[in-house]
Amino acid sequence: MKISEDELYGRIIWLSLDGFFDEWRSTSDVAKELLRRGWASKDFKHVRPALEHLVALEVLERERKPGRKAKWLYRKAEKIEEKVITEENGGLDHTYASLQRSLPTSKDINDCVV
Repeated sequence: MKISEDELYGRIIWLSLDGFFDEWRSTSDVAKELLRRGWASKDFKHVRPALEHLVALEVLERERKPGRKAKWLYRKAEKIEEKVITEENGGLDHTYASLQRSLPTSKDINDCVV
């Protein structure tokens, strides 16, 4: 499956390959970084489901931060290089990530939002 860096999944994967997920990051950290890079979508409600699905695909890993306001933190999976292959598209300046398993459709993402 090819994912463009113009899509939310591709942008999150790009953050991972760029070193952003070398440290544990919260969902809000990811949303702020997307905004800082000018990759803000109109609504960040799809960030958490995308992160969770990338965990299922073993691109990211997650850990529950203990405490009064416990939250999930995410970082790059150790074997990300086995899961993600980047390639240039016909000389254009677009990077695509190829994953071995399929990603959900927009409908699947909408079904995940509570």
